[in-house]
Amino acid sequence: MRRALALLLVLGGLAGACTGADDLEVVAPDPVEDDADGGDADADEDVAPGPTDDLRIVELELDQSSEVVVDVAADEVSLLFLARGQGPEDEVFVDAIIAPDGTLVDAPLELQPSNFGDTAVLLPLYADEPLQPGEWTFVVDSDAGLESAQAILKRGPLATDQVVDVTFHVASFAFAEASQAEREELALVYRNAGDTILGAHGLAVGDLAFVDADPAVTEAFADIELPSSGDDAAQRELCGSLDTGEGPSRRLAFAIVDRVVDPDDEEGETEGNAAGLPGATILPGLSTSCVLMIADGSRDVTDLAATVWHEAGHLMGLPHTTEAEGDTFDLFDDTPECVAAEFDGSLGDGADGFVDAEECPDGDNLMFHDSDALAISEQQAFVLRHHPLFQPAP
Repeated sequence: MRRALALLLVLGGLAGACTGADDLEVVAPDPVEDDADGGDADADEDVAPGPTDDLRIVELELDQSSEVVVDVAADEVSLLFLARGQGPEDEVFVDAIIAPDGTLVDAPLELQPSNFGDTAVLLPLYADEPLQPGEWTFVVDSDAGLESAQAILKRGPLATDQVVDVTFHVASFAFAEASQAEREELALVYRNAGDTILGAHGLAVGDLAFVDADPAVTEAFADIELPSSGDDAAQRELCGSLDTGEGPSRRLAFAIVDRVVDPDDEEGETEGNAAGLPGATILPGLSTSCVLMIADGSRDVTDLAATVWHEAGHLMGLPHTTEAEGDTFDLFDDTPECVAAEFDGSLGDGADGFVDAEECPDGDNLMFHDSDALAISEQQAFVLRHHPLFQPAP
């Protein structure tokens, strides 16, 4: 009911009630300094770009309406919209997105479920629908109203080669005592898998680092409860507690825990899980900002690279190409659909109500619902390239 009401308000011509926003530029200090004679001390030196020179982070103004406006500049090519509720258990979702030309943009909302604590939307999804400059309006609903909303805008033109830096946050007793050699082995396996996935698209894994979580965090979350019914409160609390510093962190966060306990399925094993689709990342303290991975499961942690990169794909905006029942699919036209009526049981083993990688034409894609494949399509790579976690290669 709340969603329908918000859409009626938009279609009734009430969009744009919110005023503008204050820009918080996240850029390195100006490298050119005046010398004592008034000249440019460093004018002849090459200065490396700062880590966030291609981003603009905006604190958005909130009023009593449900509408939040983001003003997109002509040179900005992607937008990660973030909204935080008043508390960690408050449901937050985007009801509608109105482009500067007045059209309703539905595709991201078909992929993004409502979240608790905070939520995010990534634009654009398609190469043939670039981000329009001008005022974008997001109609947002939350149980108790919003605490804050931000926009992270990525400037173009995009660099040909981009990388994503990774931090492994160790909240695991099993992995805490791993030697430097064991950590380097894990990093190499994940780098190689990531580069296999990304390399055909001008993308790569950048820096990989390990950070040991605070002992209290490990004590609380090494055995973390994640019911398959969908209550991910513990993971959201873990993500929000990871130490990412005071300012923006342009690093993909993996949280290594010992086990993921599912009280709804004692026989199953969860090897990895993304906190959001997409997650609310970059800024500190966000609760849908990390990917869980286990260190003490039936498979060695180094064998989980495909699973964990699959979950990282979710965190950066990629849905499943095909869901397990073979009746729901992503929105990209270069990933096949595995329709259950056509493919379930196509190998002669009888239909069982689910489609698997061996039966499906998209079973060789990283984002198939159940696959160890290490490949993505051009349109999936387009989404990753535009995500603010990816930055120009050094």
